[in-house]
Amino acid sequence: MRRSLDIPHASRMGAGMLLLILLALVAGSSRADSSAPRIIPPNLELLARSAVAQEQGSMEEAQRWADRLAASDPGSSLASYRMAQLLESSGDDAHALEWGNRSLSLDSLNADAAMLVGRMRLRAGEASIAAKALTPPLRLLGARPELYALRALAHELDRNYEAALADLKRTGELLPDFGWVATGVLSMALEDGRLEEAAEALELALTLNPADPRTLGLGIELARRTGDTALEEKLLRRRVESPDALPEQVAAYASYLFREGERSAAEAFLLKMAQRGFDPIDARVDAGRSLVREGEYRAALLAVKPIENQPGALPIRARALIALSKEKPALRCFRRLRELRPFMAEESLAVAYLEIKVGDRSKGVLILEGLRGGLTANTRRVLGGALCYMLLRHPEEAVNLMREAASRGAESPLLYAQLGQAAVSIGDSLVAEWAFQKLNSLGRENSESLYFLAASDLAQGAADRALQRLDRAVELDPKNGRALALLGTIRYNMGQLELARDLLRRAVR
Repeated sequence: MRRSLDIPHASRMGAGMLLLILLALVAGSSRADSSAPRIIPPNLELLARSAVAQEQGSMEEAQRWADRLAASDPGSSLASYRMAQLLESSGDDAHALEWGNRSLSLDSLNADAAMLVGRMRLRAGEASIAAKALTPPLRLLGARPELYALRALAHELDRNYEAALADLKRTGELLPDFGWVATGVLSMALEDGRLEEAAEALELALTLNPADPRTLGLGIELARRTGDTALEEKLLRRRVESPDALPEQVAAYASYLFREGERSAAEAFLLKMAQRGFDPIDARVDAGRSLVREGEYRAALLAVKPIENQPGALPIRARALIALSKEKPALRCFRRLRELRPFMAEESLAVAYLEIKVGDRSKGVLILEGLRGGLTANTRRVLGGALCYMLLRHPEEAVNLMREAASRGAESPLLYAQLGQAAVSIGDSLVAEWAFQKLNSLGRENSESLYFLAASDLAQGAADRALQRLDRAVELDPKNGRALALLGTIRYNMGQLELARDLLRRAVR
């Protein structure tokens, strides 16, 4: 009986017909003799009047009738839900939640009230409470699929991915409408590093919507993180076979083929995509850039080989060659590029480094000095400039540059590590200790920084702290000879002869 009065979930025609019948009955009962028996119960009349007022767009009148209904029958879960429903429609979420909770306290199996409270809790970021509110009605046989879908969303936001997928699979014929929930689980599981659950979510999401671009992109990321090249190739190919494929997706598949050494397949693929209107030169350049970012330098060189002298390919070749320690060919690439267009700041710094190392040293110095004012713009430029000064045998300039960058708030672990090592090389122990302490405060200590700080602790008489640092230094790098030697010496002085002998043997290997 209660389900038949569920006007929001009835069909539009059925709801309208029901309202007309109820209105006629109400009108008839009001004209009848007061001593005659009532045709419909008072609570049903109030509900009908509230529904009619809502249909006519009079929310205030609808709420007045609903308020009278709740007052006349305070033990009715349906009456409390009616108030909550109207308050939600008017945007008063706080009072809607209050009435929704009251409805559930009277009847926890009220599915409409459970869904309303679930929505309110999700909007407030209380996913776990939403899931609890939605659970009792789902214990009934033949529970609504929408309840399972909403609880699946609550479980997803509560990071209970296994339960979210289980609920999603119970939505029956409505499952295809909720594929976006499976994709959301996939995204969040990937973010949390829970790859097994991400794989399960991917399988379901692909079943529901095999061509969804977001799902395919997340699936490719999952395949790379798990090392599943077969899955990666399958999803990349599915994306580019789509009629609305994008140029960057074409480049992504090409970069995969070059990375896997399938050069002939890559060439055939680019030819095929050219027939569909995609520019193969742009695809090669984008693929080369992607491969350089991934550290696949040889594959990047293969990708741009047919266009190696074009402006887009030259910086890719130069960066790849530098990474492969082929400085002279890299310098030739940059010199050729200089004839075609002006350098960007990072390219100028790379040219300065190459000229100093394998080219015209004086020209490199001039380029470096021209860039001096902008070297602290980012960590990459700071480290590049410091490397150039080290090549010029001016480590003090390298230290000054890194100190200046650090004083401007460049919180980079790599910067502090390089600054500490450079300061040690010129004997500036104060700067080295400061840099290594900053590195440790960022939670990125390395074996060398721990060794230096341990030596400083020993000089200050803090032997216990020095031991802890040295143990950690040897754990991070078992081949750190200086840390092994110092730790062995301390153990020897403590009378731990066998342990000291083992450490000292490892130090001289």
